[in-house]
Amino acid sequence: MIDYASRRTVQLQKQYDMLLKSIIYSDASEKQSIYYELNKIENDIINYTGILHKEEYDKLINTKTSLLQEEKNRLVSLIELIEGRRKYLNEIVEKHRRNVDMSFEMPDILGQDRIGEFQKKIRIIDKYKQNVKLKDKLIKEIDDLKDKVNKGEVKVRSNDRINHELETKMIDMLEKSFKAMGIYSYKEREKEIERGFEELNFVREKAIQNIDRARLSNNSILMIECEKMYESILEEYDKYYEKKMLLRLLSMYDRVVNNYDELLAKRDEINDILSQIDSSDFYKLVFNEINKQYNTIKLEQQDLKTFRSIKGEKESKERLLKDLEKENNSEEFAIVLDELLKNEKLLQSREEQERRRREYEERQKRLIEESKKQEEIRKKQKKIEEERKRDIEIRTKELLEKQRNGFIPKVNSVENNKEENKEQIINDSIIKKEEI
Repeated sequence: MIDYASRRTVQLQKQYDMLLKSIIYSDASEKQSIYYELNKIENDIINYTGILHKEEYDKLINTKTSLLQEEKNRLVSLIELIEGRRKYLNEIVEKHRRNVDMSFEMPDILGQDRIGEFQKKIRIIDKYKQNVKLKDKLIKEIDDLKDKVNKGEVKVRSNDRINHELETKMIDMLEKSFKAMGIYSYKEREKEIERGFEELNFVREKAIQNIDRARLSNNSILMIECEKMYESILEEYDKYYEKKMLLRLLSMYDRVVNNYDELLAKRDEINDILSQIDSSDFYKLVFNEINKQYNTIKLEQQDLKTFRSIKGEKESKERLLKDLEKENNSEEFAIVLDELLKNEKLLQSREEQERRRREYEERQKRLIEESKKQEEIRKKQKKIEEERKRDIEIRTKELLEKQRNGFIPKVNSVENNKEENKEQIINDSIIKKEEI
């Protein structure tokens, strides 16, 4: 934002204030002349500060930027400059209108018509950066979800194999039970069974109505007779109802299922059929195994639910990632970002090269230091070896001299070797300490 309080502006403002004070002591005709002069000074202030505004505006407009943040800073500065100019003009023009009590036209502001364009570019830069950040996050999350989806698929496929085995086992068991209990013959008598069931159901409903009427009549004898009749009908009705349910089971037990949902729906239906004939011999024969299988299949529901949830989340994130890439590669973004992104990539490449150069120099430096350290160790080792040899030579000469003079008997060569080995061990220990 420009500081408009320059020397020239201050001088003009002082002239304005002086004239404004003189209005108090002026008559009507003099006031008009003063108002004219005040308008003139106000215009001079606006024009002069307009020149300052134009200089700063032209400087920012013509500034060449290379990077995204530099361009955003330039655009923000342009908007702040224009908004600052607008605020400044609003304040001085409004004050002048109050002073002269007359209309005064608000001047145009250079760049005001481009504020929307600058704001749009800033939004594009911010959105691009936000998309890149979110894209990196999504890629990591998708990779993690892919691993979970793969594990989930393995579990679901394992469950599918188990379910296929359970279906085969269930069908085989039911077919054997149907055969053992002669239930296949029900198919040939299906119409007869259906007709018999409908007749007995009708009679059963009438019997229930008779019981209700007998209860209302308070006739205990009639009520007992109606209940006996109902019990005799119910026994026959239950037999036909069982056959009807078994016919229903026969019609669907071997129905092919293509997925878990169809399998579960089929098993729910089988359980529903069996629950309605739970006092029958057929129920006692098959229910335990079928219910055990059903519980196994039911437990798999959570595995499938988890798998579908993770897979759905992965697909959702992949769609979002695709949308982000599409937006970042759009023509609208390209117009604003293409040149800047080329420069960003070039800068990143240079920074990467510089990083690698520094790493290489560090490695070389470490190698040189290590080489020097090894060389010092070799020198120390060589010096110790030379000193040891000289010491051995001196001691050998002394021993030989003493032998010649008859002071000591000849030393066994084995003992000499032991002594030399002992000295070697001591010297080696010294060398190791030096190396450490």
